[in-house]
Amino acid sequence: MSLPDQVVLRLQDAYGRLTWFTRLLPWLAGAGMLAVIPGVVRRTQGDLMQLLLLLGLAFPMILLLTLGSHLLQQSRQRAELVLSASGIRHQTLFYTLETHWDNVARLTVLSSARGPLGTPVLGLSLKKPGQITDRFLLGASASELMRIPLSPFGDLEQPGVLRSALTAWAPHLLDKSPQEA
Repeated sequence: MSLPDQVVLRLQDAYGRLTWFTRLLPWLAGAGMLAVIPGVVRRTQGDLMQLLLLLGLAFPMILLLTLGSHLLQQSRQRAELVLSASGIRHQTLFYTLETHWDNVARLTVLSSARGPLGTPVLGLSLKKPGQITDRFLLGASASELMRIPLSPFGDLEQPGVLRSALTAWAPHLLDKSPQEA
């Protein structure tokens, strides 16, 4: 398989199966609130102040659910791994981490990260912290600067773009079995 100058990988399907749920969650909360309103009106016996107070307390919850689902959607849409002959760029919702292939020490099973259903996440362990090139609100933690997850973007065990890119640009990583980090 011949590779282009760079390979852009997005999150795999297993990591996006909750997409429908995150879009539906605020609507479910709103529908639940509408279903509860008649009972609240009966309970408050028509007292407008009590009714407004109860509804006012419910509104921030729906707002938080909406914001949370929006952040989940954005993190899924923005997450990508770009591999090229010169190095790696890992983009998340909050930061972009870049490094060159010489800085990659080995393949690692990331002990602190878990995939769908608790499966271990395979990643790259770096010799020195990667460079943050773009940041939004939050930066990366010290441990995030030292590793780049691979499993969310593809399976190294199967033939595919991820395995082909590593074979072409970092064959030394595939010679050894992954170590626990």
